Amino acid sequence: MDFSNKDLSQIKEKGIKPEEVEQQIAIFKRGNVVVNIREAATLRNGISSFSEEEKFQLIDLYDSRKDDLDILKFVPASGAATRMFKAFYNLLQEYDPDRESVEEYIDRKNNSKLEVFFGRLPSLPFYNDVVAKARENNPHFDDLSEDEQQVLLVRTMLTPGGLDLGDMPKGLVPFHKYEDHLATAFEEHLVESVDYLVSNGQVKVHFTVAQEHLKKFEEEYEQIKERLQKDTGVEFEVSYSFQDPKTDTIAVDSNNEPFRDEEGKLFFRPGGHGALIDNLNDRNEDLVFLKNIDNVVTPRHRKVVAENKKMLAGKLLELQEKTFNYLRKLEEGDVPDEELDQMITFLQKELN
Repeated sequence: MDFSNKDLSQIKEKGIKPEEVEQQIAIFKRGNVVVNIREAATLRNGISSFSEEEKFQLIDLYDSRKDDLDILKFVPASGAATRMFKAFYNLLQEYDPDRESVEEYIDRKNNSKLEVFFGRLPSLPFYNDVVAKARENNPHFDDLSEDEQQVLLVRTMLTPGGLDLGDMPKGLVPFHKYEDHLATAFEEHLVESVDYLVSNGQVKVHFTVAQEHLKKFEEEYEQIKERLQKDTGVEFEVSYSFQDPKTDTIAVDSNNEPFRDEEGKLFFRPGGHGALIDNLNDRNEDLVFLKNIDNVVTPRHRKVVAENKKMLAGKLLELQEKTFNYLRKLEEGDVPDEELDQMITFLQKELN
């Protein structure tokens, strides 16, 4: 691959080697490799289940140990909301009111997401804000046809001058509506953490964010911090990190040639969540809970989430204790055959 000096400078700036970029392109050209799957993981074959009694024993184990542990919740939150709204961007680009109605456009596109969206529009947490902004920007909003109103609401929802949700990180889009406030996924993660993460009256949550969105997250936290601490009675320690640019992947066109922007520069996309292994590795806590930014639940489901998180943490502590105990015995030497058999069974049954 012949990279120009400008290309090489751009690649070096990201901390990537030119040969690594060439390897990425070679993978695109090769295509997907078929994985030979031997069998599915099933109950008692890679998947464990616990009785209610076992579940609460593990929960009790975790609860009894957590104040002696440094615990963290790690939340990948760098995703932009753009993909969430892809169908709506397409509508704004493709819909021609002189040719068809919005309903006809949806039928023609066979887009169930748009159908559900317009059918449940008033239920969206940010609906009132969108309507208020649309009326503010367009004094004759109420005189428009239903189709015109629907398209205008989508434009107001996504674009600058409106709510500009399309340029928001996914974590800061309002997810839930309560009587006195709207809650983003960012806030819901902090609230949910209180159910299973409190250690010595404190909750530590770490978010990986896009560098350009850090200020927005910090501003959101400042707005909600006082209310959260008052409602929950715990102290929050919130920290952030960025995905390393050296984990970015070059974008290619349909011919697997490097894609370039309007200025002729190579275009790189952030890597997937696997690229955050380094961020995770930089943490020094004893126990880390992982949960993606848009994986949040409404209050009525939080108890179930907390119980299962605690159960998993209890199981992890139990496995760690057994593992360390066996390792100590092996290091001391002269382990009876009966105990060696126990260790082998542990490796096979507990650690798969």
